[in-house]
Amino acid sequence: MKYTIRLLAVVLLSACAAIYPNLPPPAVSDYFSTLGGGFTIRVGSALEYRYGINLVSRTKLSPSNYIEVEYQNPGGSNPFVLSGDVSTLETSEVVTNSITYIFRSPPVKGIKQHTNYLIVVRLYENSSKELLLGTHEQLVNSEYNQN
Repeated sequence: MKYTIRLLAVVLLSACAAIYPNLPPPAVSDYFSTLGGGFTIRVGSALEYRYGINLVSRTKLSPSNYIEVEYQNPGGSNPFVLSGDVSTLETSEVVTNSITYIFRSPPVKGIKQHTNYLIVVRLYENSSKELLLGTHEQLVNSEYNQN
């Protein structure tokens, strides 16, 4: 019985790897760990695609720290860059006793299915951006194909 369960687990994991070979692993850096990421679609008068990540802070950040988030542009032109003081960012407490930062791109166009898109988070000491404290890079996979 134990052998059958182990064999079944190996087969299922192999199947998942074959179906989703492009799924990037969660990244870990000095200041953040990726909790999750992905694409969302907002349905309205027109479909709106966005992507993002949730990062758990690995250390307490100062309210004056400055974060810059760069999103690869699926359309191929310049990346989207959003930034702000840590005190102004959207947060939640998904992981007990840790702050989770929620980063979402502006609406994007040109998404291709089974393609990884890069998000780079830069943490600076303050808004002068003179001292870079750390960088966190995470690939996010799209299951959508946007025509």
